[in-house]
Amino acid sequence: MSASSKKILLIHPDIQWLKQTRDFLRTEGFMTFATRSLGIALELQAHHRPEVILFALNLGRTNGQEVISALHHQDAHAVLVVLVDEKEKSRLSELAPGSFFDGIVTPCEGKILLSHLREAQVFYKEKNSLFQYMQEYQDRVQDQLEWLIWKEQNKHAYKVKYSRALISNIRNTILQGMGLGSLITRMELLEMKMKKEDGFYIVPRKDFDGILTSVHNVHRWLENMEKINKALDLNYSVETIEPSAFPDIVVKAVHAVEKFRAIKNHKIEMGDLTIERAISGNADALGLCIRELLINAFKFSPEGSTIDIVRFESPRVVLVGLLNDILSMGGGVTGIPEGYENQIYEPFYKLNNVYDERFFDEDFSMGTGLTIVQGAMQQMGGRVFLHEISDHSGEEGRRRRIMAELVIKKSAPEE
Repeated sequence: MSASSKKILLIHPDIQWLKQTRDFLRTEGFMTFATRSLGIALELQAHHRPEVILFALNLGRTNGQEVISALHHQDAHAVLVVLVDEKEKSRLSELAPGSFFDGIVTPCEGKILLSHLREAQVFYKEKNSLFQYMQEYQDRVQDQLEWLIWKEQNKHAYKVKYSRALISNIRNTILQGMGLGSLITRMELLEMKMKKEDGFYIVPRKDFDGILTSVHNVHRWLENMEKINKALDLNYSVETIEPSAFPDIVVKAVHAVEKFRAIKNHKIEMGDLTIERAISGNADALGLCIRELLINAFKFSPEGSTIDIVRFESPRVVLVGLLNDILSMGGGVTGIPEGYENQIYEPFYKLNNVYDERFFDEDFSMGTGLTIVQGAMQQMGGRVFLHEISDHSGEEGRRRRIMAELVIKKSAPEE
């Protein structure tokens, strides 16, 4: 970690403590600023944006809570650590809960101070990753609202475009792979090979078996159409899901799609799925959404690549994220280009008419899966987003990935 990413601001009335602590932290690689004045501290904060601020409980006539308010007002991202002596320790309880990260009793050994600072830095990273996500979340909600407004204002043009997409999608789905297209082709081949004899047709057994297989596949396709119809009509009751039950929902969903994972030998990496507070939702609906997003990731990511499942949590929501590498579509649309993030939820809409018959057994095909996921999430008061991100976490450097996000509301805290 570079010094520029380890900025510390010290605010304390004791000039000797300030000098000693500043010099010590600088030898440890921190870019440290020190002052006895709250006014100067606010100027330093505005100019340097320190990640962690250590300040005395009382600075002259300004009490601790007023100092916290001033520092938060200047930069809400900074992590605040309160410095107290042994006599003032009990006064930490007078400060507003959650308004500061930690309290340190001074004087203390250097290694103890460093351990507090490292914890504060970890918290800073987590806190501001969440800040960044919430800002992006607001932007995506705004994009969805603008998309709905556009559809309302352009009803006729949208209906024409949607109808064409629907007809094209159904035609391609019927003709591709193991459906009606295969049956028609086999029948045409059989017609060329069959012989008429004594009022009967003699046909090669292998070709006739192929027709029976195609008929069976058509039956399965029609059954899937009925599953889609039922899924679109489902109404989910919203219940309280306890923290202990949440990881099980995700794990069961992963196990349920094992046969699809094995098709392209994907790897699934699951992060920490524990949550602090109960959520509002429906276990069956959440399981369905996670299964469908996983199958989507399997279909549109390279063979043998890794699907990451992550969890973020804020005071109001829990986010389940599924990240997959992007499969290059030769001659088609690769990834989710800007401007398509909202169209992909439209029923029967597909960015590519590429058919992989290995996924014939999936429940929701023909561009309906994301429509069903969006409907289920909306019933629970949540949202779903799919978009491209730049992932810098791997050893190979920056790579484009798809991030599928389920945003789930937390239950109201008990009084």
